[in-house]
Parts: sequence; structure tokens; C-alpha cells
Amino acid sequence: MMTKLRHTPFSTIAKYDANAVGGAFDVEGKPFGRIEIAPQGQVLSLLIQVVDNVAGPDLRDLANLDYRPWDFAGTMWHRLDVTYGQNLAEVYPFLCTILDRVQLSGESFTNAVESALTGLGDILSGPGGLSREQQIGLFGELLVLISISRHSTPSAAIAAWRGPDREEHDFGLLDGDLEVKTTTAERRTHWISSFTQLLPSSQRTLHLLSIQVTGAANGPGASLMDLVEVARSLPGIDLPALDRSLRASGYREHHADLYRTKWALRSTPRFYLVDTRFPALTADRVAATVPNAGHIKDVRYRLELDGLEAVAPLFPVTIQGEPVA
Repeated sequence: MMTKLRHTPFSTIAKYDANAVGGAFDVEGKPFGRIEIAPQGQVLSLLIQVVDNVAGPDLRDLANLDYRPWDFAGTMWHRLDVTYGQNLAEVYPFLCTILDRVQLSGESFTNAVESALTGLGDILSGPGGLSREQQIGLFGELLVLISISRHSTPSAAIAAWRGPDREEHDFGLLDGDLEVKTTTAERRTHWISSFTQLLPSSQRTLHLLSIQVTGAANGPGASLMDLVEVARSLPGIDLPALDRSLRASGYREHHADLYRTKWALRSTPRFYLVDTRFPALTADRVAATVPNAGHIKDVRYRLELDGLEAVAPLFPVTIQGEPVA
């Protein structure tokens, strides 16, 4: 007796595409699932009935892929649309994998999508990797994430990291906020990109952490790729949350080979309390001194911290667990 296949053979899907014919293919299981093809737009869609209250995946930073909850005849569905282009043979198994994770392994739709995303490579992300400035910034934030994990716990660290979510400050600690600035300059100089970047939130202290790095060549140090692997290996780390933050930062696994440059700490990282004496441009300060300041809509300025008094470290900042002299 022939065993019925769970999924429609790819050869059938390919024929629909070649003949420019749309179709829908049901996959039995709980929750119910379906894969649809629309060759005119080169879109392959996965639909799975909603059975929980888990929010759908955030895919705003990915090209060729769109998610939305979909109400059809009073039934709510997760709908994932992928523009497949010349990659139908890669996209179809990707959608089948998500469906299997939900129906056979009991994963939530969101976790199933995020777990399956790592294998799609260039199909779902835009071309090119992070700029050098973005790499340095992410290197510093990961260094802080790992340092907080070792000072506290990985769960506390990943909960505190909010820079990739485009909040004003990079980390929200129990006793205040932390803005992380990383530079390769010989002097402790950093670019500040808005009136609010160094504006303390209401009733919370704000510290600026200044990190200076330099190329390590063959000496001790770590690459951005190394730090990602260290973060992923932290005991008890929430891997889906970490991967979401990495994607929000623009990090793509298939670009990892671009991030092999090793960096070492040029100097001891320093913490500064951003208080009324700290030289920060804020909207209120500018309004108090500049005529018609409301017409100034954006600022970007370079801040030099050499000569300013640092405060006691909130926690040790290290590379690969080794303190800096």
C-alpha cells in the first residue's frame, strides 16, 4: 500500500509555476495548513489556522517576505507570503518545514518561522552586509550583552538589550538606562545622532559607556562573528529573542564571513553619568540658547570624552571573559 505524502511533491508545484496556474494545496494536521502558489506574482504563501495568542513574527527587515494575520470567513489564519523569483526550489521546502514544526512538533507559528529562517540566506535578505560603522556598533552592544550575562544572567541581559528595537537607549537595566558607544578612534570620541540619544528617561538615570577598540590582527581579541557565537552559547540564553535582536540589527548568518576582522579593547571601557553637567545637546538646552530653535529638526555631533570624569563601572566589560588591564 502506498503511503500518502504529507506534502504535495515539488514537481507538481513546479508545473503550476511553469504553466502560470495558481493553486492551493491542503496539508492535514492540527492546526490545519495550506500552501498556495500565485505564479503571476511569483508568490508562495503558507496559511496556518491561528490557535494561540502568540504575536506573529516581526519580518519588517527582510526582503521578499511578508507576514500578516488574515481573517477569512470568520476564521483567523497566519499568512506568510514569500516572493520566490528563481528560488522556488528553496522556498517551497522552507514553507513545508515551518508547517511541519507547527503540526508535528507543536511549535508556535512564530517560533517555527524564526527557527526556519536561518537556512534561507540571500533569498530573504537584502544584498550586502553591515557597514563598518554598523559592525563596530553591534560589536560593542554584543560585548555589553555578554558582559552583563556574566555579571548577572543571560536572561537578564537579553531582556535588557533594546537597542535593536530602536529604543532611545541601548540597554534598560534595573537601576537605569545605558547608551553604548564604540569607536576605533585613538581618542575617546563618539558620534551622537539626535537630541534624545543622551536624554535621560523620566525618573531613570542614564549612563554612557564608551568603548574603544582596535584591530587585533593575530593577537588576542574577537571578531563580530565570534561574539555572536559566544552570545548564542551562553547558558540558558533565549535563542529566539537573541536571533530576533540580531536580525533587527541587520546581522545575517550568510554574511558571517564578512565579519572576521578581530578587534581588541584599545583601553579600559569607561562609564559616564549623563547628568546636568554632562555635555549633551538636548532640545531643551538648545531652545534655551538658540533663537527659533524649534526650526532645528535634527542634529548629529561628535563628542569627545577625554578629560571628563568617569564613574565607577556598573559591571566589568571584557572580551572572551578576560578583563582589560
